Amino acid sequence: MASKRPPNLGTPSVNANTQSQMISLDAWESSVPLQEKQLQSIAVWKHQGEQKPLPLKFEEDQVVPISRPGTPLRTLKQREGSLRPGSRPGTPVLNQSTRRHPLHPAHPISTPQQFHDWFALIERSIQHSQETHFRSHLSQLTEQLDKCTGLTEKVNRVDDDVIRMLSAWKSIEEGGRSLQEASEQLVDEKNRLIEVTDAISARLAYFQELERATRMLNHPGDDVVLQPDFLITVERVDICLEYLQNHRDFREADIYILRFQQCLIRAMSLIKIFFTASFRNLSADVERQLAEKTISTISTTHLLYPKFATMATQMTPLISELERRVVAYPTDLRSLLEECHATYFAIRKSLLTPQIISEVKGLDPAHGDLVELTRAGCGYLRQLCENEFTLYRRFFSSGEDHLYRYLENLCDFLYDDLRPRILHEQRIGILCEVCTVLQALMVLGSDVSNLDGVSDEGEDDQGSIVPETPLDMKESPGMQKLQIGVLLQMILQDAQTRLVFKTQAIVQSDIRLHTPTDDDLRYPDKLIEHRATQVQEPPKGSSDSSDNQEEMQADESTWYPSVRKTAWIMSMLDEFVKPEIFHDIAREAISFCRESLDVASQRMAAKGGPTSAIDAKLFTIYHLLILKELVSEVDFGQDQPAGTAPPLSAGEGFFGIPLFRPAAFLGSLAYLGVPRLLSGAETPLNIDQELKSVCEALISDCVKNATRPVRVFVERSSAYLDALATGPLNEKNDLLSQEFAAPKQALETNNEFKQACKEEVQRWGSRVRLFLEDERTVAALFTPLQHQIIEEYAIFRGLLAGRYGPELLEEAYTETALLNTLRQWLVPPTS
Repeated sequence: MASKRPPNLGTPSVNANTQSQMISLDAWESSVPLQEKQLQSIAVWKHQGEQKPLPLKFEEDQVVPISRPGTPLRTLKQREGSLRPGSRPGTPVLNQSTRRHPLHPAHPISTPQQFHDWFALIERSIQHSQETHFRSHLSQLTEQLDKCTGLTEKVNRVDDDVIRMLSAWKSIEEGGRSLQEASEQLVDEKNRLIEVTDAISARLAYFQELERATRMLNHPGDDVVLQPDFLITVERVDICLEYLQNHRDFREADIYILRFQQCLIRAMSLIKIFFTASFRNLSADVERQLAEKTISTISTTHLLYPKFATMATQMTPLISELERRVVAYPTDLRSLLEECHATYFAIRKSLLTPQIISEVKGLDPAHGDLVELTRAGCGYLRQLCENEFTLYRRFFSSGEDHLYRYLENLCDFLYDDLRPRILHEQRIGILCEVCTVLQALMVLGSDVSNLDGVSDEGEDDQGSIVPETPLDMKESPGMQKLQIGVLLQMILQDAQTRLVFKTQAIVQSDIRLHTPTDDDLRYPDKLIEHRATQVQEPPKGSSDSSDNQEEMQADESTWYPSVRKTAWIMSMLDEFVKPEIFHDIAREAISFCRESLDVASQRMAAKGGPTSAIDAKLFTIYHLLILKELVSEVDFGQDQPAGTAPPLSAGEGFFGIPLFRPAAFLGSLAYLGVPRLLSGAETPLNIDQELKSVCEALISDCVKNATRPVRVFVERSSAYLDALATGPLNEKNDLLSQEFAAPKQALETNNEFKQACKEEVQRWGSRVRLFLEDERTVAALFTPLQHQIIEEYAIFRGLLAGRYGPELLEEAYTETALLNTLRQWLVPPTS
C-alpha cells in the first residue's frame, strides 16, 4: 500500500469521454441568454441546491474518527446517530442490520484498479448530486413545455373553430349585403316615384291655379281689387305665366299661357276701372264743393291736394302692380296705364285751370312790372308744379315725360301773357333781371333735387302742401324731385334770345357806328381832371365793396365810350347766355371796339399838335390794356393758346387788382417786365400783338427824335466813307477834312444830342405819366427806350473812337454815364 501505485490507464479515457459529452454552465449561459424572470427562477433553484443533504450512506451510520488510517472495521450504528468513542481509530465496520448502499463496493477493494473504479463512481455520484437542482428545473421546464404544447394545440383548435365561424359570418354578411342593396334599390325607387309625384303635383299646381284665378277675377263688383286675396292672386298669375313661358315644351302650355295672359289683363283692367271710377267720383265731389261761393282758400287747397293724397294710400299698391307689369308686358298693358295717366291729368287740369287763370289775372300781366311779374308768376308756378309733382308721385312711379308735358300745359297759362312782354322789352337791364329771376328759380330747384332723403322730407314738410308719403309706400328712385329748370327753360330761352338780339343791336349802333365827338377825344385832359377830382375828394368810411364799386364807376368815366359800352355789355351778358353765344358777341364787340379806337386814334393824331402823335398812341395803349383785361376775364376755351396765362377769376385782374381800375392794373404791368409786355404772345383776338406794335411805335418815335443829331451825323459820315472807299486815296479826302465831320462839328453834334435827348425824353416821359399813372408801368416802357437810345449813341461814339482823338472822345458819354443820365431825366419832377 506504501509503494507507488501504477496509473490506471482505463480510467482517464472514461473521464475524457464523459467530459466531452457534457456542456459547462458558462457555455450554456452564453449560448442561451435568459430573461429576467428566468434568471430569478434559476436563482431560487440555486439557493435551494446549495443546501446539500448528506450522502445516503451517512444518513444511516456515522464513522468514528481515528487518528490514523487502519483496517476498515464493521461497527454498529448507534440509534442516536452518534459515534462511539475509542482510543484509536480502527477499521470501519459495516452495519450488518442495514442494506448495502449503492455506492458501496460489492466486494472489498483489493486492487488499485478497483479503488479507481470505485472512486470514479463516487465522483460521478457527487457530480450527479450537484446537478440535481438543474435536472429538477429541467424536468419542470419539460412539464411546462408539455403543458404549453397542449395549450398551443387547444389554441390551434380554437383558431380553426374561429376561422370556420368567420367564414360562416362572411357568407352571412354577403347575403345580408345583397339584401341591403336590394332594399336600398327599393327605397330609391320609392323616393324617385315620390319625387316624380311631387314634381308632377308642382307642375300641375301652375295649371290648377288658372281655375282659382278665373273664379277670383270673375267675382261680381268693381271692389274686387280691394279684397285681400286679389293682389296675391295677381302675383300667382304672374308667377304661373312666367313659369309656363319658360317651359313651353309642356303639353298645352301655349293654351294656358294665353289664358293666364287673359287673367292678367283682366286683373289690370279691373285696377284701371277701379282707379278711373274712384278718381272721377272724387273729382265730381271736389268740383261740387269748389263751386260753392263761400269756400275759403285753405279749404280749396285741402280739396285739391290732401284729399287726393288720402286716396293715394289706397291706390298706390294697385297702381304699382300695374306699372310693374307694364314693364314686363308693354304690348298688352301699356294702354291701360296710359288711360290711367290720361284720366289723372285730365281731371287734375280741369280742377286747376280755374285756379291758375284766377291767379294769373291777379298778377296783371298786361300792365305790371315785367321783373315782378316774372318773379311772382314763376314762383307761383314753381310751387304749383312742386305740389303737382309730389301728388303725382303718390300715385305713380313712371310716366315722367307725360307729367312734364302736363306741367308745361299748366305753365302755358302764364307763358302766354309773359312771352309777349319779354319779346317786346327794349331795356337790357330788365331782360337781365328777368334772366336772373329765372336762373335763380332753376338753381333753387336743382339744389333741392340734390338733397338726400332726409332733406327731401324736410322740404316737403315746409314747402309742399301734399301729405308725406308713408314709409312703406316710398316712391321709386326714378322720380325723386321736380326738375323745375325743364319747365322754366322755354321762357328763359325767350328772354336770352331777346337779350342777344338787343345786345347785337347795341353793338352795331353804339360801338361799330360810334362817331367820336370832341369831348370823347379830350385826352389826356379827362385823366388829369379825374385824378384832380380824386385828390380833392376826402376818403369815405364806407365798406370795401362800395368803395370798389364807386371807384370802378369813376374809372369808367375816363374810358372811351365804345370801350365803356363793350365792358358793360360783357358784364351784363356773361351770366345770362350760353358760353358759345357770349364768346361770339364778346369777339364781335371787342373787334368793333378796336376799330373805333383806331378811328379815334387817327383823329387825335390828325389834330397837328406837338404831342398829338404821342397822345394818340398812348390813348390806344391805355384802352388796349383795358380790353386785354376784359378778354382775360373771358374763358375762350380752345381759342387760348398753350403757354399763355390762365384766365383771371371774376372781379380780379393782374396781381389781384380789381377789374375796371385802369390806374391800378396799368401799374401792375411793371411786374410783367418789358419782354412780356411787348412779347406779342398770341391771346384771344390778338390784343397783345396790337399792344406790342403800338408800344414799339411809341418808343421808336421817341428814340428817333432824341437821337436825330447823332443819327444824321453818323449817316452822312457813313455815306462819305462808303464813297471814299471806292475812290482814289488822297489826304485831302480824309473824313476830318470835311466841313460836316470836322472835330468842332462833331463836338457840336454831341452837345446838340444832349440837349435834344433831354428835352425829348422828359417831354415823352411826362406824356406817358399822364396816361399811365403808376411809375412801375412807366419804368416798364422806359427800359427799352433807354436801351435803344444807348445803342444809337454807341454807333456815334464808335465813330469818334475810330476817327477822332481822345480829347474829343472824353467829351462823349460812356454807356454807363448815358444810362445814368437817362435815368435822371426820366425821374418824375417833385411837386
